[in-house]
Amino acid sequence: YVSSFGGFAPADDPEVVVMVTFDDPDPIWGGETGAPTFKSIAEFALRELGVSPSGNAERAADRLEEEAATVPAAHD
Repeated sequence: YVSSFGGFAPADDPEVVVMVTFDDPDPIWGGETGAPTFKSIAEFALRELGVSPSGNAERAADRLEEEAATVPAAHD
């Protein structure tokens, strides 16, 4: 089997295209083998190129911060 997974980033204004292909992978599905590798390569490439996060990433980060602010502090 050969599995593959490809994509581009950031979604709003692509700067990087990554195609990952495995020969005889385990498991055989590209989404389970190629997707995590795509993520690692794309994140590295975007950092090296100095590409700032897209609006979607910024909104997601803001949401996470808001959610963290509403969670009560743990007490000993």
